[in-house]
Amino acid sequence: MTDDGVSGPASDSSARLGSRRRTILVVLVAAAGVVALAGGAATLHLGTAPATAPPVEMPRPPVSPDAAGSDASVDRPVVDIPSTIDATGTSDVIAPLQAAVDAAPDGSVVRFPPNAVYRISVGLTLEHRHDLELDGRGARLELDDGTAGRRRNLWLVESTGIRIGDLALVGANPRSGVFQDDRQFEHGIWVDGGSDIEITDVRIDRPWGDCLYLGDHDGASDWASRIWFHDSSCEGAGRNGVAVVAARDVTIERNHIANIGYHAVDLEPNETVPVQGAARVAIVHNTVVGPVGQYFLAANGWGPIDDLRVENNTLEGTPLRVTVQPLPDSGYVRRDVLISGNRSDTAYSIGGTAAMTFGRVVGLDVERNVAPIDDGATSLISLMDSCDVTITGNQVSGGGREIDGRAGACPIAQVEMR
Repeated sequence: MTDDGVSGPASDSSARLGSRRRTILVVLVAAAGVVALAGGAATLHLGTAPATAPPVEMPRPPVSPDAAGSDASVDRPVVDIPSTIDATGTSDVIAPLQAAVDAAPDGSVVRFPPNAVYRISVGLTLEHRHDLELDGRGARLELDDGTAGRRRNLWLVESTGIRIGDLALVGANPRSGVFQDDRQFEHGIWVDGGSDIEITDVRIDRPWGDCLYLGDHDGASDWASRIWFHDSSCEGAGRNGVAVVAARDVTIERNHIANIGYHAVDLEPNETVPVQGAARVAIVHNTVVGPVGQYFLAANGWGPIDDLRVENNTLEGTPLRVTVQPLPDSGYVRRDVLISGNRSDTAYSIGGTAAMTFGRVVGLDVERNVAPIDDGATSLISLMDSCDVTITGNQVSGGGREIDGRAGACPIAQVEMR
C-alpha cells in the first residue's frame, strides 16, 4: 500500500499524469489523420505535454475519525444502540434508531448489536455530524417495500470525519440489477457534501439506485471530498455501482461490484449552477462481475472531470467497455485520464462500435489493458478530438484492432486548478 491509498504501481502512473497539469488556456494541436493499428504491441503518441508542469496529488485515504478528532491512543466514547429497539427486522424502527444515533456525541463510536436486523421505512441520516464512527458488527439496515422515490439506507449531509464499517445495507429492489426510472434515486449510501469519509467492509445489496452516490445536495453544499470506499461489496444495484456527480479526491478500491443495471462506475456531472464535476478520482484493484447493463466506466455528463485514474481492475463476465467524453455542447473537456492494466475475460461484441470511446480528452494514456474484441466490433479504442495521447501495450484478442480514430485540433477549455 502506498501513501496515496492505492496498491502497487499506481503511484508511478500518478506521476505521469501529474506532469500534464496545466494552469493556462489549453490550445494544443495534434496531427490530423486516420489511425488504425492492428495487434497489441503498437504505440501511438499524439501531441506533446508541456516541458514542465507542477505535480498533482492523486486521491489519498481520508483521515480516519480518530485522526481527525483526537489522539488515536485515547479511547473514544462508545454509544451502544439500545437493546429495546427491535433487532429482528419485523417492525419499522427508523424513529428510535435515528434518535439513538442523534443522541451519540460527535467524536464517539456508535456500536450496533452483533448481526442485528433493523427494518426501516426511510434511511438513517447523519447531518452535520463530525468525527463519528458507525461500527455495524454485522448489523443490517433493510429498507421496506415503500414507494418513496428518493429513499436511501444511509444519507450523509455535510458531515466530516465519518467512518462506516462492518454494516450491511439492503435495498428494496426485488429485481436485482434491474433499472427502473422512477426508483433510480434510492441509493444505498448517499453522500451530499462533507469530507474525510471512509466506507469499509460494507455490504450493499439490491438498491433501486446506486450503491454509493457522491454529490453536492443539488448545489446546496460543496462537493464531497476525500472519500475512501474500499474492501466492500455492491451487488444488484438497479442503476450504478458508484456514481460520482460532484466530488474530489475519491478512492474506490478493492471492492466487489456485481450484477449492475447500468454502469459499474459512473462519473456524470449534471448541468447545474454551481457547476458539478469530479477531480482526482482513482478506481483501482476492484473486481467487477457481470452482468453490467452498460459500461464498466462512464465519464460523460456536463461539467469538468480532471485527473481520472482507472488501474488494475478485473472484469469477469462483462467486457471492458469505457466511455469518456463530455456532452458535445457543454464546452468542457476531460483532462488527464489514465486507463491502465485492466483485464476482462469477456469479448466486446457490439457490431460497428469500439469498446472504449474517448472524445475531447486532453492528456490520455491507455496502456496494458487486456480486452477480447469480437470480429464485429470496430476496435478496442475509438478516439475523437483529443490530444496528448499515448496508447501502448494493450492486448486485443479475437481479431479486433487496437485503435481506430481521427486526431484533430485539441479541444480548447479554461483549465481550473482544484
